[in-house]
Amino acid sequence: MSPLPQRRKSPQEIAKLRESLGVPAREDAAPPEAEKPAPAPPPVEETAKPPRSLRKSDEAIPRLESPPDSKLPHQRHSREELDAIRRREAMSMMNTPPNKRLFPAHPALVAPGYLITVMSAAGIWFYQFPPWATGLCVIASFAVAGLLFVRHPVSRHHAAFIAVLAVLLLVFASLYYFPQLRHAT
Repeated sequence: MSPLPQRRKSPQEIAKLRESLGVPAREDAAPPEAEKPAPAPPPVEETAKPPRSLRKSDEAIPRLESPPDSKLPHQRHSREELDAIRRREAMSMMNTPPNKRLFPAHPALVAPGYLITVMSAAGIWFYQFPPWATGLCVIASFAVAGLLFVRHPVSRHHAAFIAVLAVLLLVFASLYYFPQLRHAT
């Protein structure tokens, strides 16, 4: 049961409660039943008021005009209008084309960068590649790394790995092709 009373107490009931609790009677309070004149009409019970809504949209609020440069609407939208707005925004988000720069690079673009450097190093070691072929492989590796760096920002780590492998390939190939650099002091 709700701790709140279902109806308002009459002034006589309030006076009786005050007497039972030992609170002195107020001067502006109505006299108790015994002191009332005899032809007084019986107290009229108040009808229960409908419960007050706690939603601000149900209250009658004076409309204040917002400044003309404000983004706020002049009145509240109904539920149907809000649903329609949300639906339109969701559909517009779904129809936007994706940003290609935010996708990772395709493995068919990344793999040649790694393979060129690794195969060139293996070719130097096992098959005695000529220096011009190694130079072309290094240039191709840097080209793939640059393409990844510029066109796919999400895959820049691959571009960095390929560039580091190409630099290592360049350093070790120069030491391999020019033995006089091995013991340079």
